[in-house]
Amino acid sequence: MDQLSGWQGWLVKGGLVLVTVFFALASPRYVPFIKASENWASDYRMSIFNPAREKHSQIVILAITEDTLATLPYRSPVDRGFLADIIDKLVTAKARVVGLDILFDQPTETGKDTRLRKAMLDSPIPIVAGWTDRKTGLTERQHDYQKQYLSDVHHGFSNLYKDPGDGTVRFLLPGFKSEGRLEKSFTGELATVIGVKPPTKQIRIAYRGRLDDGTPAFPKYPAHIVKNYPNSWFEGKIVLVGADLPFGDRHRTPFATELGIARGTIPGVEIQAHMLSQILDGKIENQANLVYEILFAFLIAVVAVRLTFNNQKAWVKALEGVSAMGVFWVGAVLLFEYQGVAVPLVSPTLSFVTVLGMGGGLLAYLNGQQARFIRGAFSQYLSPDMVARLANEPDELRLGGERRDMTLLFCDVRGFTSLSERLTALELTRLLNRMLTPLTDIILAHKGTIDKYMGDCIMAFWNAPLDNSAHARDACVSALLMLQEMDSFNAMLADEERETGVKHVPLQIGFGLNSGECVVGNMGSEQRFDYSVLGDTVNTAARLEGQSKAYGVDIVIGEMTEREVPELATLELDLIQVKGKARGITIYALLGDEALAKSENFRALVALQNDMLAAYRSQEWGRARELIATARELGRPMKLGELYDMYIERVSAYESNPPSPVWDGVFVAETK
Repeated sequence: MDQLSGWQGWLVKGGLVLVTVFFALASPRYVPFIKASENWASDYRMSIFNPAREKHSQIVILAITEDTLATLPYRSPVDRGFLADIIDKLVTAKARVVGLDILFDQPTETGKDTRLRKAMLDSPIPIVAGWTDRKTGLTERQHDYQKQYLSDVHHGFSNLYKDPGDGTVRFLLPGFKSEGRLEKSFTGELATVIGVKPPTKQIRIAYRGRLDDGTPAFPKYPAHIVKNYPNSWFEGKIVLVGADLPFGDRHRTPFATELGIARGTIPGVEIQAHMLSQILDGKIENQANLVYEILFAFLIAVVAVRLTFNNQKAWVKALEGVSAMGVFWVGAVLLFEYQGVAVPLVSPTLSFVTVLGMGGGLLAYLNGQQARFIRGAFSQYLSPDMVARLANEPDELRLGGERRDMTLLFCDVRGFTSLSERLTALELTRLLNRMLTPLTDIILAHKGTIDKYMGDCIMAFWNAPLDNSAHARDACVSALLMLQEMDSFNAMLADEERETGVKHVPLQIGFGLNSGECVVGNMGSEQRFDYSVLGDTVNTAARLEGQSKAYGVDIVIGEMTEREVPELATLELDLIQVKGKARGITIYALLGDEALAKSENFRALVALQNDMLAAYRSQEWGRARELIATARELGRPMKLGELYDMYIERVSAYESNPPSPVWDGVFVAETK
C-alpha cells in the first residue's frame, strides 16, 4: 500500500511527476554538464550500436592525400588544372554529380583558373563547389574572389557545425545565414541538384555504420591516379573530391568517445559523405523529437513515483528500479539499432533518479526513518567490512572509485527458466534463498565481497574493499567449495524428496572467473549509489560464466586468473572471442585443488590436451580425433565428456567446411 493516500497523495505524486518531467526536459538544454552527458551517451550509443552496413552504392570519395600533393607543383591551393582533369575524367565516366569540397578563395595560375571554371560551367553533369563566407575567416578580398569565381556555379556551405562544448560534429544543418539570407549547405545543394529534398531543420547526423578501417562506409580512392581507374567505378555515382590529410580538414565525430580522438577524427569530405548518404537514404525525418522525450520522461517518472511510494522492501524497489531502467536503456538501444531513432537517454534517467531522490527525501521527512532507510539500503549492497568502515569513516560516503587488480566471480543456476516454470513464485524464492545462503557464506569466509544478486546469479569480487594479495586463489577455492556445497545441497533435496514425495530436480551451477584491473568504489548518483565494480574484466567474467555450459565444465576461468593459481588443477579449453571482445582470449577449466593438480593422471591429461589443441589449431583433423579419443578416457573421472563431444562436432564441421589457411584457432562465441 502507498505511504501517501487520498487526494493529497495523488496531488503530491502528480505534482512530483510534472515537476520532475519539466526538470528533466529543461536541465539537458540549460545545464552544460547534463547536456554534455546527453551528448556523451548518444555518442557512445552511436559508437557501439550503430548498425554495420555495406559500402554506399551511390557515393564515391576521391581523396587528395599527401601522395596526391607530392605530384602537384604546390600544396595550396589545390592545383586547378589537376581538378579540371578530374572533372574531365568524371564527365567521360558519366558520373551523376561531382562535389568539390574545396574552397576557391584566391587566384592561382590564370590559365588553370580559367580552365577549371570553364570545366565547371560547361560540364554536362552538375558540379557543386564548396563555399564559405567572412564569418568563418575569409578576408574581404578572398570572399569577393570566391563570389566572382563561383558565379553561375552550383555551390553550398561546406562548413561543418561543431558542438561549442567539445568540437564534435553531431548535427547536419540545412544551411547557414550569410549576407541576410539562408545559403544551402554543401550536402543540401548536392541533394537539390540531383532532385532529392534536403532537410529543412537541424537533425542529428546518422553516421553510416561504424568507423572501421576494414569496412569503410564509402569507396575511397586516391585522387592523383584517377585517370587509371575504370570508368565503371564512377558511372552514375556521386563523386566527392576533398582532402584526406593528417593535419588538415579533420574533425571530431561521435565515435571519438569510444575510439579515442585519433581514430574518431576523420576528414571533412567523409563527414559530408555521411550526411549526404543520410539524405539520400531518406533518414532526415526519422529523428526523435520533443514528443518522444516528453513521453519517455513521463513514463519513467510515473514508474519512479510508484516505486517510491509503494509499501515494498528496499531491495524489491531497487530490483524493480534497475529492471525498469534496464528495459528503458535496452529498448532505446534496440530502437536505435533497428529503426535508427535516437531517443534521449540522460533526461529520462535523470527524471527517474530525481523522482526517487525527491520522493525518498519526502518519505524520510514524513516518517522520520531516513537513517534506518540508509542503513538498510547499504546492508543490501555492501560487505560487512565496508559497512563497518563507513560507520567509522562517514566521509567515505562519496561518489568515485579506484583502480585495483581484482578477481570477479559470476555464478548462475543452469536451467533456471525451466525451474521457475515448475515452481510457484514463493517456492522458487524459498529454494533460491536456501541455496544462495550457504554459497554466500563460502564467499564471505574466503574474503570475498558480494556485489549483487541477480535473480539466480551471484556476482562477487575479491581484493576490495580490503587488500588481498591472494585474491585469485581465494576466488578459485571459493568456486570449488561452492561446487561441493551444491553436492550437499542436492543430497539434502533428495532426502526431502524421499520424505515428502515432492520431486526435486538436482540444481547445477556454472561459474565464470576473471582477473584484471577494475574500477571499484561508490558508483551512482548523489541520491543513490552502490559500492560496486566496473570494467572490461567484469564483462569478461560474466561472458566466461555463460561459456561454462557450452564447454561442459563447471568453472571457466580467464588467462589472468589461471596465471595466478599455478598450483591448482587447470586445463586449457580453447582460444575464444567472447561477445564484446575484439580479440581472442585463452580460457581454462578449473577442475580441482593441489592434490588433483599433482596427480599423474591429471598431468598426463594436460599434456594430451595441449597436443590435441595444437593439432586442432594446425588443422590436423585426423590427429586431433585420435587425441580427443584418448583424452576422453583420461578425462572421464573429471566428467569432460561434453567437452570432447563438442570438439568432435567442431572437427567434423571443419572437415566438411575447412577454415581459412591462416586461421588462428580462435573460436568466435555466438552466445553470451
